[in-house]
Amino acid sequence: MGINIKLIALLSIVVLLLLAGCTMPQNGTPAPNMQPPLIPPNPTAGETIAEIAQQQYEDMDYGTITECDDEANPILKEYYLAARRDNCYCPATESCATTGEAGDWSAAFVSFVMERAGINFPNSCGHGDYFTKIRNNSDDYGCETRDMDQLESLSVGDVICYCRGAGCQVDYNFDYNPDVGLKAHCNIVTEINGDNVTFIGGNLGDSVKQETTTLGDIRANPAYFGFITCDYGEEGPLTPPTYSPLALNVPAQLPTATVGKPYSYAFPAPSGGKQPYAYEASGGLPGGLSMSGKGAITGTPTTSGTFSFDVCVTECRGERICKPTSIEVTSNTKGSIAITSLKCNVLSRDGEKGTPLYGWGVVQYVVTGTASGPVDSSFDLPYWWPEDFDNCGSWVAQGGGGTLCVREDGFPETTSWSVETQPTYIFIPTQSFRVIVTLHKSGESDTKTAVCE
Repeated sequence: MGINIKLIALLSIVVLLLLAGCTMPQNGTPAPNMQPPLIPPNPTAGETIAEIAQQQYEDMDYGTITECDDEANPILKEYYLAARRDNCYCPATESCATTGEAGDWSAAFVSFVMERAGINFPNSCGHGDYFTKIRNNSDDYGCETRDMDQLESLSVGDVICYCRGAGCQVDYNFDYNPDVGLKAHCNIVTEINGDNVTFIGGNLGDSVKQETTTLGDIRANPAYFGFITCDYGEEGPLTPPTYSPLALNVPAQLPTATVGKPYSYAFPAPSGGKQPYAYEASGGLPGGLSMSGKGAITGTPTTSGTFSFDVCVTECRGERICKPTSIEVTSNTKGSIAITSLKCNVLSRDGEKGTPLYGWGVVQYVVTGTASGPVDSSFDLPYWWPEDFDNCGSWVAQGGGGTLCVREDGFPETTSWSVETQPTYIFIPTQSFRVIVTLHKSGESDTKTAVCE
């Protein structure tokens, strides 16, 4: 009986040890309850590219949010910012307000995914642009292109490209003209299951959408011209570039300008964003002044007053900032007067140009000149001008068909004229005679004499 008790006890210990062996790993550490990760802990470049493309598909609510929906605007803005990292010509999403379409953004989508995946990629708004850059200079990027003969090597994360349009065919070695572009489209491969290929692309049906086809259908479609495969370099994933906010220093009041006098002002360079910067004036610049794309206001103002407008700067990626300013243009009521040029040419003598004339005869001639002076300056053109004379250049003819030219308020400081006389019967004692023009202003005067020949 005692033996049986010992045997039972021994058997109980063996059973307990066996049970313990079923619940413990060989090293004695409890086995954790683990779920498989959605992506590997150390994903390849292709897996990362595919995962980011899938996330964008989900962010666009699996293709139900379209490009001009309010929810899409901040998403597309990020795509364009990525595409403009290397190219500054991408269209803007504002076109939704005017055309109901957001413009071309499928290449911007690919650029965004590649940037977020840390790929050394030539971001662009044109599929043909980035494809040819990689094809021609693969050593400059973390990618290479392959023609359709290498389709068997197609992998998750690759970018497969085709030309769009009925009957469209593009050779792998096509020449890309950035001024013309290429009607191409590229999608990102997110899954390959046997012969089935699933990809995600931007601007498919005005959204980010997922589609599935087969390797056989791709081979049979002559529109496909190649694909891109990317990987990390020795340094691993690149960190996407960051830019500080665009800032613009614009004085509230610009230096005063004067009617009729040349004016020039250059705004300080902006900071932040990505160069190059493009300036423009929004609102009413004074007449005679203009702003260059580099932020310089130049010209000769023609009208006095205070003019308010916005100075706007757009940086390469499309970020834009505007600041208000104003400029006062004063009338030139003070200053010197001068006739800076005067010339007289005889058009005809007795009806024939160059015919010698002594004594009485018919003469017709033209007088050209330039005068400058403050407001209320005036000069008389002598001799026989047409009764409907009104050619004082940029000054005002007064005197009811007379020959008085006056600079009124709001008119330029300088005027140039060219006036032809009526044929006039006069006495000319020599082959030439003189024209005298005098400019007057508050006791000042300037006189020039020209010989008419």
